[in-house]
Amino acid sequence: MIIKSFWTYEKADWDGKNFVNRTTSEIFEKDLEIKVYNDIIVGYELVRFFGGPTGYESYRLEDLESHDLDTNEQFCICGGTINSWAKCTVASRDINKAIKAYKVSVK
Repeated sequence: MIIKSFWTYEKADWDGKNFVNRTTSEIFEKDLEIKVYNDIIVGYELVRFFGGPTGYESYRLEDLESHDLDTNEQFCICGGTINSWAKCTVASRDINKAIKAYKVSVK
């Protein structure tokens, strides 16, 4: 399933003690692929986002099921790292749709 993601980059200078002159980019959209599957290597079901900032954005399905994902809120899949990785969010409802589709497929 392809979903929209929303990215921002934060840049700053390091003064030896703190980040200073911090700036945040405009938000830009990028399509990501979300897959929910049973990963037999790790031994549990995963919700994985392909095309995210680091390439390793994934969550255990059982951990996400404790959240109310049927909302209009954004869910942060990557918090970002100043001068390195973008902050990336997706719509909670998109995660919920992918989980529901997976559950139907494994019945």
